[in-house]
Amino acid sequence: MDLGKPTVVVLEGGGAKGAYSAAVMSVLKTKCKNLTAGSGASAGALNVVALGVDRIEDAQKAWENLTLWQLIGPHGSTSQSISIKIGRTIFAIALLFLNVSSARFSNRHDYFRRQGSSLIIPTIIFAAIVISLSIAISGAIFALNEYKIVIIGGSVSGLIALAALYNGPRIITGTIISGIMFNPPLIFVMLLLTASEFSAESSYYALLGAGSFAVSTALSISIGWAAASFPSQYVALLGTDHLRATLQTFLSHPWRRDCYASMSFHARTVDEASPIVHDPQPAAAPDPNGGLNLNVHYEYVPIYRNLRQLPRSVVVRTLTASAALPLGIIKQENFGRLPFEDGGLSDNCPIVPMLMRPGDEQMLIVLLTPVTHHGKPVDLATQEGQDVAREKVIAQMEVTTASRRRRVAYRTFARNFRLRSGSDIIPLEGGRGLHGRSEMTRYMGDLLSRSRSPDYTALLSRRSIIVIAPEKNLGGLFTGTLAFFPSRIREFSGYGREDATRILEALSKVATHA
Repeated sequence: MDLGKPTVVVLEGGGAKGAYSAAVMSVLKTKCKNLTAGSGASAGALNVVALGVDRIEDAQKAWENLTLWQLIGPHGSTSQSISIKIGRTIFAIALLFLNVSSARFSNRHDYFRRQGSSLIIPTIIFAAIVISLSIAISGAIFALNEYKIVIIGGSVSGLIALAALYNGPRIITGTIISGIMFNPPLIFVMLLLTASEFSAESSYYALLGAGSFAVSTALSISIGWAAASFPSQYVALLGTDHLRATLQTFLSHPWRRDCYASMSFHARTVDEASPIVHDPQPAAAPDPNGGLNLNVHYEYVPIYRNLRQLPRSVVVRTLTASAALPLGIIKQENFGRLPFEDGGLSDNCPIVPMLMRPGDEQMLIVLLTPVTHHGKPVDLATQEGQDVAREKVIAQMEVTTASRRRRVAYRTFARNFRLRSGSDIIPLEGGRGLHGRSEMTRYMGDLLSRSRSPDYTALLSRRSIIVIAPEKNLGGLFTGTLAFFPSRIREFSGYGREDATRILEALSKVATHA
């Protein structure tokens, strides 16, 4: 590494683990006198601000003086305030579990998809609680012993419908919900047919059975939707008062460098592997849904903002959005009517803004997880270790930029074919033979191919890249990301100083000998 060469910095996000990257920055500031710009996500974005206003040492002190109590509002040191904080903490931890376990049944299902099997047990617990509540309330309204099977079936059906509402293309969702709506009349007819005789009493019995199914289904949907959708919007585990006050202190100093922060927007995109829902009908057949169906899903898409060009109040809101950990940990920030969340959800290592800068700048990337090869950590103080890290950074970038490509393709497709807001039905003029499924698929493929430009991967491969990452794992959600304890933060800072000093000195010697 040539320490005299213009250098841009990219900082990964990770909550309390941001103390590691702040320590790395303090070491880098003493060794590299030509830092030209920075980019970061979440905690990395907060450290980038300190770089932008040239107050890196103050940032490290702010991290080391940080305590969990400062993040759990309201502020104050009175016994009443502490008791309120303890109460809020207990409530918010319960809320955190609720938000995690209900992710499959809300617009946070992209989080569920990312976590995979680790959320299966919490999700089963949430589903069991919702179904049990629906059965209990429906059983109190109707005779549970009389209509037990019907009520249980309605409660389960409601939760299936709720999951389909957020997680499936419209054609699949419509099929499931239509089937559930058809069930009450079907149950009414079946109860009448199984009655010993047709009478007013048997009709009343059948009507109550159909009603119990409808009520239990509606209750299951309502309880699940309310529990999954509302709490994370209004109550958060951590407040932002201390963060905003700290940022205002930093922003009282003039900007010295361009700095970028990433935010995440939960947007509609398309399934790249199969953009059009499979349609078994012949090409010339009329479409009962009024058009072909896009295979739409939601995912987090990154938005990048140059903080230096924004008013101070917007900078503060952008940074609180970039640090808004999901699932009710930190409340999301709204711009207009659109909510934005943690930048790390879509691009936790925001390299893209730095690639738009002059090509002679070298790039220093600070990661918060160890770089491994075949399950073993690599030594980043060697050129071989740096080569492995470089490959992993490029591979990860291909993944994170794909969501932007799918979003651009979806918006272009929606505009060209006049998709209604929130709809994934492609309206057709006349029979489907005019624009058939194969033509639509081909057109979407062309859009996805064209929206690959610019080729960020190629731009990155031509850059000089240095990666600094911890040798040891800094912990998971509770032992790392949310470990806002002085002892743990000092530990992160110590690791950052040690790793940065060791890696930079070793690579500088390699560059000198070369």
